[in-house]
Amino acid sequence: SLIQFLFVGLIAYSTPRSYKKLFPKKPSKFLNDKDLPSVSVAIPARNENKDLEECLISLLSSDYPKLEIVVLDDCSQSKKVAEIIRSFAHDGVIFVEGKTPPRDYLAKNYAYEQLSEVCNGQIIVFAGVDLRFDPSSIRNIVEFMINKKKRAISLIPTNNYDVHNKFRAMLAQPLRYLWEVALPRRFLNKPAVLSTLWAVYKEDLLDFGDFKGLKRNIIPERTIVQKIALSKDGYSFMLSDDVFKISSLKSYEDQKNTAFRLKYPSLKQRLDYLSFVLIIEFLIFVLPVFELIIALLSKHYLLSIYTLAVLLSFNVVYYFVLKISYAKSIKISLLGGFLAGIYDIYLWFESMRQYEFGEVLWKGRNVCIPVMRTVEDQN
Repeated sequence: SLIQFLFVGLIAYSTPRSYKKLFPKKPSKFLNDKDLPSVSVAIPARNENKDLEECLISLLSSDYPKLEIVVLDDCSQSKKVAEIIRSFAHDGVIFVEGKTPPRDYLAKNYAYEQLSEVCNGQIIVFAGVDLRFDPSSIRNIVEFMINKKKRAISLIPTNNYDVHNKFRAMLAQPLRYLWEVALPRRFLNKPAVLSTLWAVYKEDLLDFGDFKGLKRNIIPERTIVQKIALSKDGYSFMLSDDVFKISSLKSYEDQKNTAFRLKYPSLKQRLDYLSFVLIIEFLIFVLPVFELIIALLSKHYLLSIYTLAVLLSFNVVYYFVLKISYAKSIKISLLGGFLAGIYDIYLWFESMRQYEFGEVLWKGRNVCIPVMRTVEDQN
């Protein structure tokens, strides 16, 4: 009960504070075209088709005058990606043929490195193919960074996928946002960040060693923005909202596979850390339901009130996280915290199982180096 009270109290305190900071204000000072820095939008693409095409179409509608769009074909298994990129060549989209990642690199990090070497913009916006941009999105990002003196930002796009399916809408992606928003990350010195869209000045990226020192870092963008936040206090994590007008069409399957890819490595692939997280989540998300049932059956009303308060507190937190994810209220979320907690335990366990006993497939590529292969290499 003490652990439940402390943890739920922590996230109930931290989430509203983080929530208030997520909403950007429109830039107060609008810049002339000649005063704007050049921008490169860098997109790693692997085994994509319709998503990539629609993403590029939305970017090409941008009103930003100094925009460069660079797409890297990250060793796709079919020629479709290269064909799509080349079909936009007459619109100025730059095609980069990706190289096979060295064995000491994670493929995504190597894709980032290749893109950063090619991009000529003063600001690099790293974006996923599932994003859709408003014509004013890039300008608003740049003007916000300049007005607020930010050297890097990361945005939560509005998720427009599966809102009609309320149960699926409560799952993988919102859970990822929960741990970015609910934890007191300033105190933990681990800033919230999403790889879906983040922007950084190229000179800062180079100052911090580019991606060469982050070859196997599962979330390299977090390390980079952490350095910027510490050294220059120039980083913000925000909602896309009506200011930036960026949405995401990431499917439920992709959301789930992203969770498998990120969760276990975020705990440094340590079983003791994972065990601690699973025990905490069981105590916070699952056990209060059974406590409430037992308390009601035994007519222990004080315990009933306590466990009900714990459940309601977490469900209210999760309600706000879903509102962040979809820019609208999903009323069923007030009863969904219990189900989301069980599902998150499954995601942690399945991520561990894939890394330890199988393979972790992301867009047709195994991103996990098996332990036995590492031992053979050393021999």
